[in-house]
Order: sequence, then structure tokens, then C-alpha cells
Amino acid sequence: MFSIRRQLGTQLGRVCLRSRLLTVNVPLLSHGIVRKNIHVIPKRFASSEATPSLPHALKNEILFEKKFLKKMEGSVDTAKFTKTTGFTVKDVPGQAEVVLERSYGPEKIEVKFNVQNFYDEEGDMYPDEEEEDLEYENESNNLDENQDEIIEDYEDETSEDIFHTQPCTISITKPNSGCLYFDANIVEGELDIDNIYFSKDPELLLSSSEDAKTKRKTAYLGPSFKELDEEVQSLFENYLEERGIDYNLIDFVMQMKQPKETKEYVHWLQNIQKFVSN
Repeated sequence: MFSIRRQLGTQLGRVCLRSRLLTVNVPLLSHGIVRKNIHVIPKRFASSEATPSLPHALKNEILFEKKFLKKMEGSVDTAKFTKTTGFTVKDVPGQAEVVLERSYGPEKIEVKFNVQNFYDEEGDMYPDEEEEDLEYENESNNLDENQDEIIEDYEDETSEDIFHTQPCTISITKPNSGCLYFDANIVEGELDIDNIYFSKDPELLLSSSEDAKTKRKTAYLGPSFKELDEEVQSLFENYLEERGIDYNLIDFVMQMKQPKETKEYVHWLQNIQKFVSN
């Protein structure tokens, strides 16, 4: 039976249909530096059926995901966020990365997050996966008949139990002065900073070119944030809050990430459906 495991954020819980976890080394978004091993979704199939059944299964999954999107409609008020914070939101269809930008005096501030990068606090995307797969296998096999019931059941069971970590980066650039760069995670509504970097050459931190990646490997860019004196850490957190990196932004990121990821997943399914149907 064609089956897919889907994840929802803290508001909607998750649907456990079935998939395999893949452990990878995940680099920082701009640095190309490996931080840790985490589990991510290998998007998303675990199918053993013959090709003729695939278009129908894809159609079912598209309908299933659209039900979630409908439930999430109105949960993200981008216009209100931009009006109250001064940030603009760059959300390009087909791209997993979302960029929030604003100016603060002469400074250019960018917050970036990728909706495909998220994991729970223990590094496991789905704890007790095998047990849950067995429990819900029959339900997934009857997906055509009971989609609404499955959605409601998983929302009730998981919406208050799952708190995911969303990696993000923050850059503050001043003309002719350099760039201050933070590598962080949003964990249960809090900003947890891992590393802090500085360079007088912003391109050294922000560029994805091979030359910049090579230079970053040998340059001293800064310590782990946790190595700083606690008072200094607190002052840096205040520094970010003054520039709008606060609870309003954190809430917006966590509210936006799941609808965005689901939209991209639906679009991907639709493209695959067209491909295998012709």
C-alpha cells in the first residue's frame, strides 16, 4: 500500500502514515559547516506497489494534504506581521527557504529559515516510529474512506505533545563595517543561539560560493555562543530584540513553516502526478 508519513506543527499535530527516517549531516544554511547529526524526512514514499496504482495514490495524498491546508487557512497573517514589525517576507513558490528582511537605521537584517529543516529536541523526527506505524497502518490503508477521522484523531493525540526545533540564521550587515551572523534554533517558542560570527567582509559569511566556503574553513569567525559570559549572552539577546528578533517574529516563523511546507509538498505531488500519469 502506498503510504506517506506527514508531519504537522504544534497547532495541528501530525499524521503518522509511514515513512523511513534518514540520518544526515546537516550544514548551517550559509556556512557549509557540519553542526550535528539529525533526523530529517526523506520526502516521503515507502511504496511497493506497481506503477499503475501510483497516480491514484498520489491523487489521494493531494486531497489529504489539501484538507490540512484548508484547516490552516487564516493561521498566518503575513500582512499584519509586516505592518507591525517592519519586516518584509520573501516566500518564493518552489523554494524551501523563507527570508524575512528589514532595515534598522543603516543596518540590513535578514532572518532565514528552511521549512525542510526541523526536528525534535532529541534529534528524532518521529519518536517510537515503528510502534506508531503498526498502530496506524490499517487506518492509512483505508485513507479514501476516513480522511477526516484520521486528521481529527491525530490532531487530538499529538497537538500538545510535539514541539519541534526550527533552525534559522540571522545576519546584521552594516555598510563598510561588516556582518554579524547568528546560527540559531527556535525551540518551543524561544530563540536558542548556537554560534555567533563576525567578519568585516559580509560576503565571507553570506556567500554560498565555493571560494567563500573555502575561506570560512580557515578563518576564525567566532566562538560558540554558549562559551560567552552569561551576561554577554543576555546583552546580545537584547541587541537582537531591539532589532525585531523577538517573540512576534518567532511566533510568525512557527506559524508559517507548516503551511509553507505543506503547500510546497502539494505542488511537488502534483508535478509528480502529472509526470507518472503521462
